Amino acid sequence: MSLKDKIRDGRIAAQMTQGEASAKMGWGRTVWANYECGRRRPSPETLARMAAAVGANLLEWLADRE
Repeated sequence: MSLKDKIRDGRIAAQMTQGEASAKMGWGRTVWANYECGRRRPSPETLARMAAAVGANLLEWLADRE
């Protein structure tokens, strides 16, 4: 599974919209959407913050990362 899919699935598992997840990060909705669509790749620090925002396990997101 690609990283963008893990980001999307993590948000959905947390029952959050892109807007809600973005708000936790202090971003506009389109920033989160760009990560989910693969238009942007998060830095390790940003990825850790994103995982924490949706309550996901960062190590699972990093496993088999493409």
